[in-house]
Amino acid sequence: MIASWIEQLGWTKSKETPKAAPVVEAAVATKAPAAPSIDPEQMQQLTRSLATLQQTIEQLAAGQDQMARVIERLQAADVEILAKIPAPLPPRPIAAPAHKPLPGPQSSRAPMAPPSSRAPIPPRQ
Repeated sequence: MIASWIEQLGWTKSKETPKAAPVVEAAVATKAPAAPSIDPEQMQQLTRSLATLQQTIEQLAAGQDQMARVIERLQAADVEILAKIPAPLPPRPIAAPAHKPLPGPQSSRAPMAPPSSRAPIPPRQ
């Protein structure tokens, strides 16, 4: 389309002398194409779609507001619960267990570790 306008207006790169296009042809060539007509049914469908979209957005906004209120209530409840918990007591010193020296040659050995409450771990194969 643009190429035909260039030719009609004589703007080609040929070495020939450009021909002057008649004024009527130039006016027709530069006229903007007519806007396509909009189908009324398509317009109604578009309007319905936009209305549905607006409704959905309003529902999402309402849900977001409700969620924000619930979060605020949960945060307030969290603060109340934390305020009711007493401060931790300082740790008590752990008393070392009393050792009795074993009679005989075993007394030179290092004391045995207390028995573990965990089950023994079998050796790997």
